[in-house]
Amino acid sequence: MMNKLQILVPVFLLCQTLHAQIIENPVWENLTASQYVNDVVIQNDSVWSGTNGGLVFYDKVKGTIKHYNKANSDLPCNIVKALHLDNKKQLWVGTVRGGISSFDGKKWTAYPQAEIFNISSISSDSKNNIYVGSQFQKGLRKFDGSSWTSFQSEIDDFVTSINVDNDDNVYVQTFSNGIFILENNSITNLTPDFSKYINTYLTKESTGRVWASSSSDITYFGGNDIFYDFKQLYQNIIPFQETNKYDRLLAIKDSGYFIAKRENISFVKAPYQYKYVSSDYSARDSSLAIGTETHLILHQNNNWKKISLASNKLPSHYIISSCIDKNNTKWFGTNMGVAGLSDTGWTTVPDSMFGTYSNRIECAVTDKTGNPWFFTKQIVVTRKNNKWVTLIDPVYNFPENYSTPILKAAFDSKNNLYVAGSGGVIMYDGNTWTTLEGYLDKLPPQNRFEFSSIAINQQDTVFLGASNGVVKYFEGKWFSMPRYNFTLMTSMFVDKQNHLWMADLLEGLYKVTPDSVYKYSDSYFDAGFNSFNIKSMTQDLEGNIWMANAGRGLIVFNEDKYQNFTSENSDLADDYTLTLMTDKQGKIWAGGEAGISILTSSGTILSVSENNHVSDSRIYPNPTEKGSLLYFNGAKTSVKVYDLAGNLIKETMISNSEPTNNNLMPGLYILKYNHGNEQQTEKLFVR
Repeated sequence: MMNKLQILVPVFLLCQTLHAQIIENPVWENLTASQYVNDVVIQNDSVWSGTNGGLVFYDKVKGTIKHYNKANSDLPCNIVKALHLDNKKQLWVGTVRGGISSFDGKKWTAYPQAEIFNISSISSDSKNNIYVGSQFQKGLRKFDGSSWTSFQSEIDDFVTSINVDNDDNVYVQTFSNGIFILENNSITNLTPDFSKYINTYLTKESTGRVWASSSSDITYFGGNDIFYDFKQLYQNIIPFQETNKYDRLLAIKDSGYFIAKRENISFVKAPYQYKYVSSDYSARDSSLAIGTETHLILHQNNNWKKISLASNKLPSHYIISSCIDKNNTKWFGTNMGVAGLSDTGWTTVPDSMFGTYSNRIECAVTDKTGNPWFFTKQIVVTRKNNKWVTLIDPVYNFPENYSTPILKAAFDSKNNLYVAGSGGVIMYDGNTWTTLEGYLDKLPPQNRFEFSSIAINQQDTVFLGASNGVVKYFEGKWFSMPRYNFTLMTSMFVDKQNHLWMADLLEGLYKVTPDSVYKYSDSYFDAGFNSFNIKSMTQDLEGNIWMANAGRGLIVFNEDKYQNFTSENSDLADDYTLTLMTDKQGKIWAGGEAGISILTSSGTILSVSENNHVSDSRIYPNPTEKGSLLYFNGAKTSVKVYDLAGNLIKETMISNSEPTNNNLMPGLYILKYNHGNEQQTEKLFVR
């Protein structure tokens, strides 16, 4: 008989028996919020917009809109930060986590060899060399059509803007070191006194002059024409561009734009206010496109037009929390409000329900009657008698004590609400808010304290994960949980079998049953996981546990089987997933920094396991480095390499005397090879 709360630690070494769950041909959908326009490019009678919800094409003549995201195209990431149209009319697309790609209107081409992310600016010269800069990776990248060159040592700073003059000189604006010029393969800092050129922007005229604008002044490089000094007149000049005559400049503001011709400066007022983000001007038809935080704005022939690029009512691309109500409406809490999707369409919670408080939804749950509840750090909004209700109480107050405040909530079977966070834990019985105390002596002492997760089982035991351990609350009393080196529980979940699942940031995954505590370390799931930062869990109709591993995608797990979905091996919108739920039809809904991913079909599930009959035959070294040689300890063998989505990546012959070159990108792979009449499947980790 097993002792109560005995801890069991399954050990699964990299080259021992492996059980992996491979899902063939999963069907994904993306729901994104594309109203925030990071960059715009005018191409003839159309406008391309790079948004936080993908790439958007707008036909100015027909008034039609087409959306491109990870699920319906080969766009590598839904957050598009930079666009550029080269001399061959090919669109270059820079994303946050998907690197850089090009698109000719039909075919996408990815450039992973550029090894650049968080792209801030793209430009090209007359020879169609492409120049790329990043907000979070130092240096400039150059692509000559066949290979990439990095200028990181010469420009040891983050890049905010790039432009090229008519002599193919490349001007690079950096975050804190001023403006550099790449001229005849030599790089010079044009602004050694760079203090006033922090966060400036560059724009090129048809004459080849490159202008730099900041909040203090405007100057130019190249040419000997007039110097426009806006310093005394206008302090908030944002990137500007010329009109159809070389001596006319545009300076975009949040209510219109300045236009300058020689010494004369005039202001063209827009019929509405907007939050400026980006712009592009076309001399072909004197049209101006302005990207804002909420719309695409066009100005042409003295006419203004405001266009919504949104394909749904999501208020933001940043999905923090979610829940499903009694009507099967899926609710999504964002950093800018709440929206719900039902069978009949979208609806939103009115911003008026939040009053003067923030509408950032830290948590969303459904009570036992099926009504949705949305939690900010100051107030609660819920649905009662088909009306929205705001709950405000002095007891309910979770101040931002820490840089990343946490707020979690759950209901027991009696519909009592428990809310936990940085400020402790409180309970609401439908009438009164009560602060619960007495838990500190059940936890190890620690200077910084916060509750990070909560779950309630079928017996109404409340489990609370803290920054220094786990406690439980039952019938008005606090109890300690056995201290199995718990560190920080980032998520808790009670499954249909009444098992408690706990994700520990450093230790891995725990399953608590009435008799035992089972531990699955993070090394079991993937040698590439340095931490187990699970933010949310759900259970699908087949009983599998799904986990949102922030920064590393999704994990689906069922005891000895697991599968990892990332934005690289699937159409998952983004690896930084924060919330998960399963609807009545069995669809998995995952929300994160780049919108919502929906797994609408699980496809065909195959079990891949290692065959012990050929345990004397192995691939080595394993783990291995990209670019190194791989050997097989045995006779010449055919090897097939699959990614974790079941896609065949490579097929080759390998032996101890005839190694193969490992050109695989870093990640985890499944190797399947024949050895005589036997088969073997093995896991290969490329660093």
